[in-house]
Amino acid sequence: MNDLNINVPPFFSIVTTDDIKKAIEEIGFPCILKPIQKNQTTLKRHVLYNYNDVDQVTGLLENGTYILEAWIDTKAEYSIMVSKSKNGKVHTFPMIREIYDGSHLMSSYLFKKNNPDVEAEMQRVALKIADKIDYVGIFGIGFLVSQADVLYVKRIFPGINYSANVYQEATGVSQFELHIRAICDWPIPEIYPMVNAATLKIIEGNLPQSLDLLQEKAQWKFNYYTGFKAKNEADRDVGYISIVSDDADELKEDILSTNIWRVE
Repeated sequence: MNDLNINVPPFFSIVTTDDIKKAIEEIGFPCILKPIQKNQTTLKRHVLYNYNDVDQVTGLLENGTYILEAWIDTKAEYSIMVSKSKNGKVHTFPMIREIYDGSHLMSSYLFKKNNPDVEAEMQRVALKIADKIDYVGIFGIGFLVSQADVLYVKRIFPGINYSANVYQEATGVSQFELHIRAICDWPIPEIYPMVNAATLKIIEGNLPQSLDLLQEKAQWKFNYYTGFKAKNEADRDVGYISIVSDDADELKEDILSTNIWRVE
């Protein structure tokens, strides 16, 4: 992305603790230590707020290499999905607004109307990246907008993405179908949001409230994962809710009334 002159947060390669300390002299606190190879146990991202936090992550460097990335004061986060077929043809799909609770994605939104300048810039960046990578199938690009209205690429992720589940309700076409079509070299449809839609993550911590809402919200679609057993892990993903509306403001107000999920 640097070679393509695409904005990314300032970062440094990290192998040793000394590398972290030298990088902090340049980018300061807070900053984010991100593994180059990820897994669900040790190799996770860590936010560093002071030198005491640096001491806490020293042992992690034994498990792999990292980058240390500057913290961007963020106004909004988005993602956009892209498909690339065997013949190199690229399609980009509507931008998704993402809402996080810390590092956990809690809700995603697809609106019929967005800021055209922001969406056009995301599409431009997506096409530029897609042209340079050797890939077949669907992939996503995460973006963040800083408080100074600067657009950064946060990450690129291969394959399907949780937030893109909102495509099914908003456009009538799922990300899974788009992925299979690209891999099989079948025609890719142009998709666009026919309604405003939201996907709200149900976690174990808000499971009781979601069951109450199930009795109240007749038009909401509740999806709970089969075989789920409570483990007293508040942030564990146990399902999701799908919502659609012709009016974006009504959609937001309905969600805000739950006092569980944010819309901005």
